[in-house]
Amino acid sequence: MWLKPDNRNQDPEQDPVRRPREQIQDEDVPLTQAAGSQFTDSHAGLTVNLLNAAEQTFGEEGVKRIISRCAEQQIETCRSRVPLRGSLQNRLKALVTLRNEEGFFPSLEQCSKAPFC
Repeated sequence: MWLKPDNRNQDPEQDPVRRPREQIQDEDVPLTQAAGSQFTDSHAGLTVNLLNAAEQTFGEEGVKRIISRCAEQQIETCRSRVPLRGSLQNRLKALVTLRNEEGFFPSLEQCSKAPFC
C-alpha cells in the first residue's frame, strides 16, 4: 500500500490506502513474530530498482536532482511541523508524530542514563 503524504488521517478504517500501523498486543506477539518471517521487507530492493530506472531515464544528474528535491521537501515538512522552540521532549514528540505519519515506526523512550534514547 502507498502512503498518501498529504493525508493526515490516522484511522485506517477511514483511509485504507495508508500503511497499516504496527499494533501488537501481548497475546498477539508470538503470532506476529512468527508471521513476520513470512513477509519479507523488500523496500531496499524496490528503492534500488527505482533509482536504477531513474538513472537510465533521467541520467545521473536527474537522479541527483530528484534526491535533492526529496531532501528539500523533508526539510520543509520538518521545519513546518517540528517546533524550533520548546522542550526537547515536545520537539522529539512532534518529530515522532511526523515520522509516524510518513509510514515509519518511530518510538521515544526515556533512558536511565540519558534523557531519551
